Amino acid sequence: MPSIIEHMLSHEELAFLLQKLYPGTENGKDYLTAHWVAHGSAEQTGPAQIVDWKREDLAQPSDKEIKALWKRHSKEYETIKAANHARARRNALLTDVDATINRLEDGGARAADWRAYRKALRDVPQQPGFPHKIAWPKEPKV
Repeated sequence: MPSIIEHMLSHEELAFLLQKLYPGTENGKDYLTAHWVAHGSAEQTGPAQIVDWKREDLAQPSDKEIKALWKRHSKEYETIKAANHARARRNALLTDVDATINRLEDGGARAADWRAYRKALRDVPQQPGFPHKIAWPKEPKV
């Protein structure tokens, strides 16, 4: 089955679009989306589809409507996805920093540079251009 848009929608993207069309609806409760994957892997091999529409009070959107929704909301989706990725990276770095600060302080060393680094990591989402352009702070020397 050919993709209805220029790139192959994932089921996450399709669910995002359906929630834009019908705010408050949920994938798995009001409808179910899925996409084909290669046998033995998670590689997507076909476009996402609505496999079950449970809301009789809401019209299931056509491929044409979904294509229009993607055109209108794809940049928002990509920004949300990039922000989630950046926050996950930042959170992993913060976990490492907390452990480093604890080790330094437990050993009687000063951790001021690491505390400043931790603050800079926490401030990453406030940077202009976040999440598409991020100046990651430099880790202090141990």
